[in-house]
Amino acid sequence: MKKALKIIKNIFISGILVFIVLNIFCMVFYNLPTRTSCDDGSTDYKWEKYNYFCRATEGFGYGRINDDGYNNSFDLKDIDTIDILAIGSSHLEGFNIPQNKIITELLNERLDKYTTYNIGISEHNLIDCLDNLENALRKYRPTKYVLIETMSVSFYDDQLTNLLNDSRTKYQSYDSGIVGFAQKIPVLRLLAFQLNNLNNSKKVSVNEIVDSRTDEEMFSKVLSKTAEVCREYGVQPIIVYHPILSVNETGIVDNTLHKDKELFDKLCKENNITFIDMTDTFVEYYKENDKLPHGFMNTSIGSGHLNELGHSLIADEIINVIKEMENN
Repeated sequence: MKKALKIIKNIFISGILVFIVLNIFCMVFYNLPTRTSCDDGSTDYKWEKYNYFCRATEGFGYGRINDDGYNNSFDLKDIDTIDILAIGSSHLEGFNIPQNKIITELLNERLDKYTTYNIGISEHNLIDCLDNLENALRKYRPTKYVLIETMSVSFYDDQLTNLLNDSRTKYQSYDSGIVGFAQKIPVLRLLAFQLNNLNNSKKVSVNEIVDSRTDEEMFSKVLSKTAEVCREYGVQPIIVYHPILSVNETGIVDNTLHKDKELFDKLCKENNITFIDMTDTFVEYYKENDKLPHGFMNTSIGSGHLNELGHSLIADEIINVIKEMENN
């Protein structure tokens, strides 16, 4: 009996030590900040302020969340004016590369007459961002531009309907209860991440052979509403589209539904929304340098999130477009 108890005790102690070691390892391998609620509605949720983050599962990113809960190298309290407010998904958020290499930090470095502020947040697609747009403008009051990042120009009817009817399901912050406690433990966050990837890999991918997906009438109403909100707050909206490109034996492949992109461009023009399409820039850069703007050395090249090159190309294109608009 004593021998059995000793074995159980040793197993228990070993388990605790392994758990501690794994958490220490995760501090440099996969240490994301914890979610917290966003009461002002600028985003569905944000990150706990002042948290350090480090991620090496896809690329290698690191930095510090600011006093407002977003990935900026400076605190909100330390700036007087926001000239460009940047809204978008995890691509804009930029947890996969060093903080000083993300789009908004490059804009602050290369377009020094304006201050750009980043509220990009994971999971938030264009529909989510447009739904939260008025709340974000009300809080941050940008003086010049609102920059909205998207990796899609095609939308299903239910997405547009929910946006127009104010019935979109919001993402949860999970900052309380068992889940709230679990997300504070790095190794549990990593396990959840790996399980999610495993489940996604088991899903059967069905490629829809369609020319278009977006309903013109509904999307026209969406962009008209977007333009109206921006006029009310005195800012010029800029939407940046960055497609995922792949390469096969015939060359580079753009999987965009081109009729939807043409519709997107047309409706943006009708509503005085500046539309930046990164497709040609990405394709030309690949032809000249054999490098793609998405993917990393520790993942599949050409898939996943924007890498440092992608962030840099987008930042340069935004600067070119802004300078052109202001010169005209």
